[in-house]
Amino acid sequence: MKSIAASELRRRIDGIFRALGASEEVSEQVAWSLVESNLAGHDSHGVIRVPWYVRAAQEGTIHPNAEIRVVRESAATALLDCGYTYGQVSATAGMKLAIEKAAQHDIGMVVLQHTGHIGRLGEYVTTAAQAGMMGTIYCNGSRPSGLVAPYGGVARRLGANPIAWGIPGAGGDDPIDGQPVFLDYATSA
Repeated sequence: MKSIAASELRRRIDGIFRALGASEEVSEQVAWSLVESNLAGHDSHGVIRVPWYVRAAQEGTIHPNAEIRVVRESAATALLDCGYTYGQVSATAGMKLAIEKAAQHDIGMVVLQHTGHIGRLGEYVTTAAQAGMMGTIYCNGSRPSGLVAPYGGVARRLGANPIAWGIPGAGGDDPIDGQPVFLDYATSA
């Protein structure tokens, strides 16, 4: 098996998305997220997704440079229409806004609509934890026909409905204690 350094893999994936017309910011975000998923041991949400994302962009179901716009907003909440851009871009923007709102109002809740596959949920709750906050994220994670067979069933009918939460580490200079604690799983398990 050939090994490729994470930095080189990010560079190559970034190039693929730029060739599809994605902006520098979008291509770097998606490449970083996909490689980071592999590094975290979550290969199903890593670089294996590149062909699927390329196909989605070519077919027009993903719009790489779509504008993310606020549909409704209050001091502590927001609904974002993500224009069917890459989910990593949508979820990063959503978590950033939730963190900003929570810093001002003790809670921040952001809902995303019209977005692509957001990948590994642990990435986003870890961002909140690193900002000194608790983060939670819920996702329907399904297509209309479902992804998971109900207990005892033989056909897919339910969504995977992934959930993740993260909290800040104990802090200090200790490299272990300072790390966020998080859980990222699908209810299909």
